[in-house]
Amino acid sequence: MGRHAFILTFFVCPLLSFGQDIKGGEMSYSLVSGLTCSFDVLLYSQTSLGISHDTIMFHAGTERLDTLLGVSTDLPNDVTEWQYTTTHTYASASTYVATVSDSFRVGGILAR
Repeated sequence: MGRHAFILTFFVCPLLSFGQDIKGGEMSYSLVSGLTCSFDVLLYSQTSLGISHDTIMFHAGTERLDTLLGVSTDLPNDVTEWQYTTTHTYASASTYVATVSDSFRVGGILAR
């Protein structure tokens, strides 16, 4: 099994654009060694709404679902950057779709 047999396919979920405060996001990966990859996820949100994105759900395209803790950085123009990093080792070379999801909380909504 050569390096060329290990292919990852990533889709940034278009639903991210429907989050009230999420302005954008990106996911990248790098091959650490063998079947182990390092993933970096960035989310950009509207700072003034005060919605925390300290955790997101990461799905590496296998049965495993991880909760990732984020580190925030306030940027100009009312934007907060949230950065998440994780590694994942795949069992075999194949095509995997890695995704992230957030709770899409909207401030001011109360449960009854």
